[in-house]
Amino acid sequence: MPHFNLQEEILAISNPIDLPLYSISNELDLESLDAKEVDQALESAVESVAQSSEAIVTAEVFDVYRSLLKHADKLNDVAINKMLDSITSALHQEVDQTTRDMEAAASSGDSDPTAYTQHKEALEMYAFLLLWFVQSAEKLARNSGKEGETRAAPRATKAGRGGKAAKNNRTLDTNWTWANHIPIVLAAMHKALRLKTERIWTTTQERETFVNCFTRAAYQISETEAHMKKAEIKQGIYKIITVAVKFHGHAFGAQTQIMQNLTYFEHLAEPMAEMLNILEKEFDHTSLTDEILRYVILFNKLRNIF
Repeated sequence: MPHFNLQEEILAISNPIDLPLYSISNELDLESLDAKEVDQALESAVESVAQSSEAIVTAEVFDVYRSLLKHADKLNDVAINKMLDSITSALHQEVDQTTRDMEAAASSGDSDPTAYTQHKEALEMYAFLLLWFVQSAEKLARNSGKEGETRAAPRATKAGRGGKAAKNNRTLDTNWTWANHIPIVLAAMHKALRLKTERIWTTTQERETFVNCFTRAAYQISETEAHMKKAEIKQGIYKIITVAVKFHGHAFGAQTQIMQNLTYFEHLAEPMAEMLNILEKEFDHTSLTDEILRYVILFNKLRNIF
Protein backbone atom coordinates (compact mmCIF):
# COMPACT_ATOMS: atom_id res chain seq x y z
CA MET A 1 0.00 0.00 0.00
CA PRO A 2 1.11 3.65 -0.39
CA HIS A 3 3.27 5.09 2.38
CA PHE A 4 1.19 5.60 5.50
CA ASN A 5 1.41 9.16 6.81
CA LEU A 6 0.04 9.15 10.36
CA GLN A 7 -0.28 12.93 10.68
CA GLU A 8 -2.26 13.21 7.44
CA GLU A 9 -4.52 10.32 8.41
CA ILE A 10 -5.30 11.86 11.81
CA LEU A 11 -6.19 15.18 10.19
CA ALA A 12 -8.43 13.38 7.71
CA ILE A 13 -10.63 11.90 10.45
CA SER A 14 -10.55 14.89 12.80
CA ASN A 15 -13.63 16.61 11.40
CA PRO A 16 -16.76 14.39 11.53
CA ILE A 17 -18.36 16.47 8.77
CA ASP A 18 -15.59 15.52 6.34
CA LEU A 19 -15.49 11.86 7.34
CA PRO A 20 -17.81 10.68 4.50
CA LEU A 21 -15.18 12.02 2.09
CA TYR A 22 -12.38 10.04 3.74
CA SER A 23 -10.84 7.92 0.99
CA ILE A 24 -10.21 4.18 1.46
CA SER A 25 -8.73 2.29 -1.48
CA ASN A 26 -10.46 -1.02 -0.73
CA GLU A 27 -13.51 0.34 1.06
CA LEU A 28 -16.25 -2.11 1.97
CA ASP A 29 -19.68 -1.07 0.75
CA LEU A 30 -21.62 -1.70 3.94
CA GLU A 31 -24.84 -0.52 2.30
CA SER A 32 -24.81 -3.50 -0.05
CA LEU A 33 -23.37 -6.18 2.25
CA ASP A 34 -25.39 -8.29 4.64
CA ALA A 35 -24.32 -9.25 8.15
CA LYS A 36 -22.68 -12.50 7.05
CA GLU A 37 -20.57 -10.80 4.39
CA VAL A 38 -19.42 -8.09 6.79
CA ASP A 39 -18.52 -10.70 9.38
CA GLN A 40 -16.57 -12.71 6.81
CA ALA A 41 -14.54 -9.64 5.81
CA LEU A 42 -13.83 -8.76 9.43
CA GLU A 43 -13.01 -12.35 10.37
CA SER A 44 -10.50 -12.59 7.52
CA ALA A 45 -8.76 -9.42 8.73
CA VAL A 46 -8.84 -10.60 12.35
CA GLU A 47 -7.26 -13.92 11.42
CA SER A 48 -4.54 -12.17 9.43
CA VAL A 49 -3.39 -9.92 12.30
CA ALA A 50 -3.78 -12.76 14.80
CA GLN A 51 -1.28 -14.81 12.80
CA SER A 52 1.07 -11.84 12.44
CA SER A 53 0.43 -8.36 13.82
CA GLU A 54 2.51 -6.94 10.96
CA ALA A 55 -0.24 -8.01 8.55
CA ILE A 56 -1.93 -4.68 9.31
CA VAL A 57 0.39 -3.00 6.80
CA THR A 58 -1.34 -4.98 4.03
CA ALA A 59 -3.79 -2.62 2.33
CA GLU A 60 -6.63 -5.12 2.12
CA VAL A 61 -6.40 -5.88 5.85
CA PHE A 62 -5.99 -2.30 7.04
CA ASP A 63 -8.85 -1.12 4.84
CA VAL A 64 -11.29 -3.55 6.42
CA TYR A 65 -10.77 -1.91 9.81
CA ARG A 66 -10.90 1.56 8.31
CA SER A 67 -14.11 0.77 6.43
CA LEU A 68 -15.83 -0.49 9.56
CA LEU A 69 -14.71 2.50 11.62
CA LYS A 70 -15.88 4.89 8.91
CA HIS A 71 -19.34 3.30 9.17
CA ALA A 72 -19.28 2.43 12.87
CA ASP A 73 -22.88 3.55 13.32
CA LYS A 74 -23.96 0.68 11.06
CA LEU A 75 -22.22 -2.07 13.07
CA ASN A 76 -23.73 -4.36 15.64
CA ASP A 77 -22.18 -5.06 19.00
CA VAL A 78 -20.63 -8.35 17.89
CA ALA A 79 -18.67 -6.65 15.11
CA ILE A 80 -17.70 -3.69 17.32
CA ASN A 81 -16.43 -6.00 20.06
CA LYS A 82 -14.56 -8.29 17.66
CA MET A 83 -12.88 -5.34 15.97
CA LEU A 84 -11.79 -3.74 19.24
CA ASP A 85 -10.48 -7.00 20.65
CA SER A 86 -8.51 -7.62 17.46
CA ILE A 87 -6.94 -4.15 17.39
CA THR A 88 -5.90 -4.16 21.06
CA SER A 89 -4.61 -7.74 20.96
CA ALA A 90 -2.61 -7.09 17.79
CA LEU A 91 -1.14 -3.91 19.26
CA HIS A 92 -0.01 -5.88 22.32
CA GLN A 93 1.58 -8.44 20.00
CA GLU A 94 3.30 -5.77 17.90
CA VAL A 95 4.68 -3.99 20.97
CA ASP A 96 6.01 -7.29 22.35
CA GLN A 97 7.72 -8.14 19.07
CA THR A 98 9.22 -4.67 18.80
CA THR A 99 10.54 -4.91 22.35
CA ARG A 100 12.08 -8.32 21.67
CA ASP A 101 13.82 -7.02 18.53
CA MET A 102 15.15 -3.98 20.36
CA GLU A 103 16.49 -6.11 23.21
CA ALA A 104 18.05 -8.59 20.78
CA ALA A 105 19.78 -5.78 18.90
CA ALA A 106 21.08 -4.30 22.16
CA SER A 107 22.39 -7.61 23.50
CA SER A 108 24.17 -8.43 20.24
CA GLY A 109 25.72 -4.99 19.98
CA ASP A 110 24.03 -4.47 16.61
CA SER A 111 23.98 -0.74 15.88
CA ASP A 112 21.69 -1.16 12.87
CA PRO A 113 18.23 -0.01 14.02
CA THR A 114 16.32 -1.51 11.07
CA ALA A 115 15.63 -4.67 13.10
CA TYR A 116 13.10 -2.75 15.18
CA THR A 117 12.34 0.40 13.15
CA GLN A 118 10.59 -1.86 10.67
CA HIS A 119 7.78 -2.01 13.22
CA LYS A 120 7.15 1.74 13.02
CA GLU A 121 4.46 1.67 10.36
CA ALA A 122 2.48 -1.15 11.99
CA LEU A 123 2.64 0.59 15.38
CA GLU A 124 1.40 3.83 13.80
CA MET A 125 -1.48 2.04 12.09
CA TYR A 126 -2.67 0.45 15.33
CA ALA A 127 -2.34 3.78 17.15
CA PHE A 128 -4.42 5.40 14.42
CA LEU A 129 -7.10 2.70 14.56
CA LEU A 130 -7.38 2.95 18.35
CA LEU A 131 -7.69 6.74 18.21
CA TRP A 132 -10.40 6.45 15.57
CA PHE A 133 -12.18 3.78 17.61
CA VAL A 134 -12.22 6.05 20.67
CA GLN A 135 -13.58 8.94 18.63
CA SER A 136 -16.30 6.73 17.16
CA ALA A 137 -17.26 5.14 20.48
CA GLU A 138 -17.50 8.50 22.24
CA LYS A 139 -19.63 9.89 19.42
CA LEU A 140 -21.98 6.90 19.52
CA ALA A 141 -22.31 7.27 23.28
CA ARG A 142 -23.09 10.99 23.01
CA ASN A 143 -25.63 10.44 20.26
CA SER A 144 -27.37 7.80 22.33
CA GLY A 145 -27.66 10.19 25.26
CA LYS A 146 -26.06 7.51 27.43
CA GLU A 147 -22.45 8.53 27.77
CA GLY A 148 -20.59 5.77 29.49
CA GLU A 149 -23.48 3.39 28.98
CA THR A 150 -24.73 1.05 26.26
CA ARG A 151 -24.56 2.56 22.79
CA ALA A 152 -27.66 3.31 20.76
CA ALA A 153 -28.94 0.96 18.08
CA PRO A 154 -27.67 1.73 14.57
CA ARG A 155 -30.04 3.27 12.08
CA ALA A 156 -31.65 1.06 9.47
CA THR A 157 -30.14 1.01 6.00
CA LYS A 158 -31.35 0.07 2.58
CA ALA A 159 -31.73 -3.47 1.35
CA GLY A 160 -28.69 -5.46 0.32
CA ARG A 161 -28.01 -7.13 -3.02
CA GLY A 162 -30.94 -8.91 -4.59
CA GLY A 163 -33.39 -6.90 -2.53
CA LYS A 164 -32.62 -8.75 0.71
CA ALA A 165 -32.68 -6.73 3.88
CA ALA A 166 -29.17 -5.79 4.94
CA LYS A 167 -29.20 -7.39 8.36
CA ASN A 168 -25.66 -6.15 8.57
CA ASN A 169 -25.78 -5.23 12.14
CA ARG A 170 -29.38 -4.28 12.29
CA THR A 171 -30.06 -6.87 15.00
CA LEU A 172 -28.41 -5.34 18.01
CA ASP A 173 -27.40 -7.03 21.21
CA THR A 174 -27.51 -4.01 23.49
CA ASN A 175 -25.20 -5.53 26.10
CA TRP A 176 -22.02 -3.98 24.69
CA THR A 177 -21.01 -1.07 26.90
CA TRP A 178 -18.22 1.24 25.81
CA ALA A 179 -17.30 2.26 29.36
CA ASN A 180 -16.54 -1.36 30.25
CA HIS A 181 -13.99 -1.58 27.43
CA ILE A 182 -12.20 1.72 28.01
CA PRO A 183 -9.74 0.23 30.56
CA ILE A 184 -8.70 -2.37 27.95
CA VAL A 185 -8.05 0.36 25.39
CA LEU A 186 -6.11 2.49 27.87
CA ALA A 187 -4.00 -0.49 28.95
CA ALA A 188 -3.01 -1.20 25.34
CA MET A 189 -2.08 2.44 24.82
CA HIS A 190 -0.05 2.53 28.04
CA LYS A 191 1.87 -0.57 27.01
CA ALA A 192 2.74 1.03 23.67
CA LEU A 193 4.01 4.12 25.49
CA ARG A 194 6.48 1.97 27.43
CA LEU A 195 8.43 1.58 24.19
CA LYS A 196 11.61 3.61 23.77
CA THR A 197 10.03 5.77 21.09
CA GLU A 198 13.16 7.87 20.55
CA ARG A 199 14.87 4.79 19.11
CA ILE A 200 12.08 4.01 16.66
CA TRP A 201 11.07 7.48 15.46
CA THR A 202 14.07 9.46 14.30
CA THR A 203 12.34 12.85 14.12
CA THR A 204 10.63 14.67 16.98
CA GLN A 205 7.56 15.40 14.86
CA GLU A 206 6.98 11.74 13.98
CA ARG A 207 7.49 10.69 17.59
CA GLU A 208 5.07 13.33 18.88
CA THR A 209 2.45 12.34 16.33
CA PHE A 210 2.56 8.72 17.47
CA VAL A 211 2.42 9.63 21.17
CA ASN A 212 -0.37 12.15 20.57
CA CYS A 213 -2.61 9.40 19.19
CA PHE A 214 -2.78 8.00 22.72
CA THR A 215 -2.82 11.24 24.70
CA ARG A 216 -5.48 12.70 22.43
CA ALA A 217 -7.67 9.65 22.98
CA ALA A 218 -7.11 9.83 26.75
CA TYR A 219 -8.04 13.51 26.91
CA GLN A 220 -11.18 12.88 24.86
CA ILE A 221 -12.28 10.09 27.19
CA SER A 222 -11.68 12.33 30.20
CA GLU A 223 -14.13 14.92 28.86
CA THR A 224 -17.01 12.61 29.76
CA GLU A 225 -17.75 13.12 33.44
CA ALA A 226 -19.26 9.65 33.85
CA HIS A 227 -15.97 8.06 32.77
CA MET A 228 -13.97 10.01 35.34
CA LYS A 229 -16.16 8.65 38.13
CA LYS A 230 -14.77 5.19 37.39
CA ALA A 231 -11.47 4.66 39.19
CA GLU A 232 -10.08 2.20 36.63
CA ILE A 233 -10.66 4.59 33.73
CA LYS A 234 -9.32 7.58 35.64
CA GLN A 235 -6.14 5.74 36.64
CA GLY A 236 -5.66 4.53 33.07
CA ILE A 237 -5.81 8.10 31.80
CA TYR A 238 -3.34 9.23 34.44
CA LYS A 239 -0.89 6.51 33.39
CA ILE A 240 -0.98 7.50 29.73
CA ILE A 241 -0.49 11.22 30.30
CA THR A 242 2.17 10.93 33.02
CA VAL A 243 4.25 8.44 31.02
CA ALA A 244 3.91 10.62 27.91
CA VAL A 245 5.10 13.67 29.87
CA LYS A 246 7.98 11.92 31.62
CA PHE A 247 9.37 9.84 28.77
CA HIS A 248 8.03 11.23 25.47
CA GLY A 249 8.30 15.01 25.61
CA HIS A 250 4.61 15.64 26.12
CA ALA A 251 5.00 18.32 28.84
CA PHE A 252 4.08 21.29 26.66
CA GLY A 253 1.20 19.43 25.03
CA ALA A 254 -0.09 18.40 28.45
CA GLN A 255 0.20 21.96 29.72
CA THR A 256 -1.91 23.29 26.84
CA GLN A 257 -4.52 20.53 27.15
CA ILE A 258 -4.83 20.76 30.94
CA MET A 259 -5.34 24.53 30.73
CA GLN A 260 -8.14 23.96 28.21
CA ASN A 261 -9.65 21.27 30.41
CA LEU A 262 -9.68 23.57 33.42
CA THR A 263 -11.41 26.22 31.33
CA TYR A 264 -14.11 24.11 29.69
CA PHE A 265 -14.67 21.06 31.92
CA GLU A 266 -15.42 21.75 35.57
CA HIS A 267 -15.37 18.08 36.50
CA LEU A 268 -11.69 17.83 35.50
CA ALA A 269 -10.32 20.27 38.10
CA GLU A 270 -9.80 17.64 40.78
CA PRO A 271 -8.64 14.83 38.44
CA MET A 272 -6.06 17.11 36.81
CA ALA A 273 -4.76 18.06 40.27
CA GLU A 274 -4.53 14.37 41.20
CA MET A 275 -2.65 13.61 38.01
CA LEU A 276 -0.15 16.42 38.58
CA ASN A 277 0.41 15.11 42.09
CA ILE A 278 1.18 11.64 40.70
CA LEU A 279 3.54 13.19 38.17
CA GLU A 280 5.39 14.92 40.99
CA LYS A 281 5.41 12.10 43.56
CA GLU A 282 5.98 9.09 41.31
CA PHE A 283 7.90 10.60 38.39
CA ASP A 284 9.73 13.46 40.12
CA HIS A 285 8.41 15.89 37.51
CA THR A 286 7.43 19.27 38.96
CA SER A 287 7.81 21.79 36.12
CA LEU A 288 4.40 21.03 34.63
CA THR A 289 2.70 21.61 37.98
CA ASP A 290 4.53 24.91 38.36
CA GLU A 291 3.40 26.09 34.93
CA ILE A 292 -0.22 25.11 35.59
CA LEU A 293 -0.21 26.90 38.97
CA ARG A 294 1.10 30.07 37.32
CA TYR A 295 -1.69 29.82 34.76
CA VAL A 296 -4.38 29.31 37.40
CA ILE A 297 -3.13 32.27 39.46
CA LEU A 298 -3.04 34.52 36.40
CA PHE A 299 -6.45 33.31 35.23
CA ASN A 300 -8.03 34.07 38.62
CA LYS A 301 -6.45 37.54 38.68
CA LEU A 302 -7.80 38.36 35.24
CA ARG A 303 -11.23 37.02 36.15
CA ASN A 304 -11.32 39.28 39.22
CA ILE A 305 -10.34 42.31 37.11
CA PHE A 306 -12.96 41.74 34.44
